[in-house]
Amino acid sequence: MTGQTMFSGQLKHGQSAVVLVEKPFDGKYLPQPAEPVLVDKNGKFEIKVNENLPGFLILHINGNKIRVFLEPNAENDAMVADLDKWESSVRFTGPNAAQNEFLQSLQRITVPTGKHLFQMANPFFKKGATPKETYLEVTDYREAEKKLLKKAAKNDFSKPFKDAVENDIQMYYSSIFGSVAYRQWLAARKNSPYVFDAGWSNYWKKMTTQDCLDNLPAAVSEWYLTFVEQYIREYRLDFLQESEFADADTLKGEQFLEYDRLIWKYLKPDVQEYVSAGIYAAAATDGQVEPILKDLKDKFKNDFPQSRYNPVLESLLGEESFISTAQNSGASSTQNLGPDIHLLGLDTEINSLQVLLAPFKGKVVYMDIWATWCTPCMFEFGHHEPVDQFVKGKDIVLLYVSVDDESRSEKWQKVIKDKNLKGYHMMVNVALRDELIQRFGDGENLALPTYLIFDKKGKLAVKDAKQPSHEQLLFDQLSQYLK
Repeated sequence: MTGQTMFSGQLKHGQSAVVLVEKPFDGKYLPQPAEPVLVDKNGKFEIKVNENLPGFLILHINGNKIRVFLEPNAENDAMVADLDKWESSVRFTGPNAAQNEFLQSLQRITVPTGKHLFQMANPFFKKGATPKETYLEVTDYREAEKKLLKKAAKNDFSKPFKDAVENDIQMYYSSIFGSVAYRQWLAARKNSPYVFDAGWSNYWKKMTTQDCLDNLPAAVSEWYLTFVEQYIREYRLDFLQESEFADADTLKGEQFLEYDRLIWKYLKPDVQEYVSAGIYAAAATDGQVEPILKDLKDKFKNDFPQSRYNPVLESLLGEESFISTAQNSGASSTQNLGPDIHLLGLDTEINSLQVLLAPFKGKVVYMDIWATWCTPCMFEFGHHEPVDQFVKGKDIVLLYVSVDDESRSEKWQKVIKDKNLKGYHMMVNVALRDELIQRFGDGENLALPTYLIFDKKGKLAVKDAKQPSHEQLLFDQLSQYLK
């Protein structure tokens, strides 16, 4: 019999809050589209989870990400927060409050996974640092967190929580080091002659042990899937060059055939099932629905006919979900996106915020910083039509700034077209991305989505502007700078 767990929240100043939730699947992290949660006029919400196993619940609240740990059949666990003072106001109540308070003390960078990592600064990636220095720094942080857990666990933390968080710590820092080593390798490849310090590969191998790869209980944490996917894609396929395709066509999804082959070659059966399902689900959730993924979904069903992941993959990669090969092969480097949609930076490099804003002097600019893989960003795009109507005929420019890298150009344009995002669009380069992180993030990371308002002189007027779903609150903000 499936147990039901309830988690609730009270958000001060949360009458128009946007809450999205990612639920555990059989106690494991499985990528799926985040579900919207109803928030009443008093800022209250409730989340029901039908699970027999403990796991992490991931909440996205007005762009803030927070994790809580759910015990089966637990009652009265809740959170309270003030949306105007988020960092200092988040508190927990209920029998597992101490556990969830401790969980928030573990600092995590925003997107430490694969291609997404390169959109955000990584505090462990430092120019001139040696492999040993980086390895020692990462492992020191890892061991320090484990000691904190051991000390805090004396306050009657449950065994499922202790085990889950210990795995979370291990997988997170293993992923962090792998991502730094991969970035060092990519940087080295750009140089001539190509030289990659052997120390990086040695420590990379040391962090990527078979025990970690085969540790399926660690799938309770999102970082386990990150770690194994890094191993398959970045370590085996890219760095060690264990590819069978001379040049995999990513528009057709041929890279997933490589992933499937390497998963079966290096992982044990129960890990093969989870990682295959996780990678395919992540790709579909991320908007990658190439025909090969449909074929691999069918192969997965044949390989694991009794798997509980089959219905999930069918819903994500069914007939209506994937893009036909003909559509992909006909895509151009710059699609016809429709009227009132303008792409910037196609002819000239935009290296700074000053250059980006210069053409819009004399107008109020509402800037939306987003990415194609950002679930809250996609949710907000569903509320853009009232914004379009509000700005019509006014001196207001809608400026959408994507932090995707060049490999996502086709997906970037597809989102713009499918969502009919009228306004001006650009994809940042490294220089502009770093400036955005320094000015509007914490110097290391940038929360997505981020909304900014610039006045008619091009000066920043509102750093944390309201999102489109707030409608009238946003319109009131914009109206102040039209005078």
